[in-house]
Amino acid sequence: MSIDRSQPANDADAGYRWLLAMCRRWLVERTGQEAEAVPVAPLRAGGWAAVQELGHFHSVEPILFSLFARAALDDAAVPAQARARWEKAYYSNRIRNIEALTVLASLLDRCNDARVEVLALKGPAAMADVYRDVALRPMADLDILCRTRDLVSVTRMARTLGFCEGSPYLHHVTLQYGAPGGGFLELHFDMHRVMANKARFMESAWREQTTTAAEDWVLPVMSLEHQIVFDVAHCANHGFDIGLKHVVDFAGRLMLHRTDLNRDRLGALLDETGLSNEFSALVLTIEELLRLPLAVSLGSLTSRVPEEMFEREFLQRSVTFGLVARRVAASGVRRQPSIIGKSAYAWRRLFPPLVAAQAAFGSRSRLHALAYLPVHAGRTLIDVASRRRKEAASPGPPKHPDS
Repeated sequence: MSIDRSQPANDADAGYRWLLAMCRRWLVERTGQEAEAVPVAPLRAGGWAAVQELGHFHSVEPILFSLFARAALDDAAVPAQARARWEKAYYSNRIRNIEALTVLASLLDRCNDARVEVLALKGPAAMADVYRDVALRPMADLDILCRTRDLVSVTRMARTLGFCEGSPYLHHVTLQYGAPGGGFLELHFDMHRVMANKARFMESAWREQTTTAAEDWVLPVMSLEHQIVFDVAHCANHGFDIGLKHVVDFAGRLMLHRTDLNRDRLGALLDETGLSNEFSALVLTIEELLRLPLAVSLGSLTSRVPEEMFEREFLQRSVTFGLVARRVAASGVRRQPSIIGKSAYAWRRLFPPLVAAQAAFGSRSRLHALAYLPVHAGRTLIDVASRRRKEAASPGPPKHPDS
């Protein structure tokens, strides 16, 4: 394994290690899993500054507040300023999430009345399954899955709740809630391109759906095994450039369900979607980062990806998450492995499915939406060019990525 357990190289490294230890401690407390305590090195002033900055970018401030609110931790002399910041983040996040879940509940009610099936994804689903406290898991978006045939109907129902300003993408449509800054709704109608046999996966996801609850909110969701596969696909789609929030999501699911997880079903889904390798690499790396066993109920894991290379790259991205400007303009195109793949991706990005365009633009019909596609393509190209110019001109960190 490539993770260096020696003394931290600098304050940022020390701060990141401290955050890892706290995420580990929260997971152990939440899941009741026995684990030996990991010593936490004292931090200097620069280390605490790094903890506060990284905790914000990785969206784990509410978790930090919950740890220190329940009991004083003798081995961590946390500055009062940091505690106050985490307390503010916890209660602010609770208010935002309650508002978001209330809107989501209204949309679910409308869909239920119209006999349209939808499933909660990502943030809402993880909040219910892993966290239970709606304040602990920050959400930038509300993510739901619907069938392609229902996409237009669901977006119309969403617009009656105040969503507008739609944008079509390859596998989802994004709607903005109210004025800028009001949050987003992502309506997924397809799976990520990294996933093989997408239609078969979605068919079984609908067939094996279940429900879960986050405090007062009952949500329709994928089965546990489908959610884990979806999470792997989501991480892979982002090149595994993910925050510790997503690490806690993933690790928490595996730890909480180590006895009731259907490992044969999970293995079959991973094989079917072509994500077995990505799953194994992610599990082995997170186990090493957190020093916790995640896959005790999954049998022996092997990865065709060179383990040390994957781990080293994952750690490098994680340590610098939010601190180093990423090349985000046309990142989806760059991640495609071939010229044909890049061309196909770019074409679908510029000219998404007509049903997605109809849903995003609020068009009367697909034919009517067709007239908007050249405008959409032009705006997309202008936006990509603008972001590339900004990336070239500014070496600073990007906007906080908490989706």
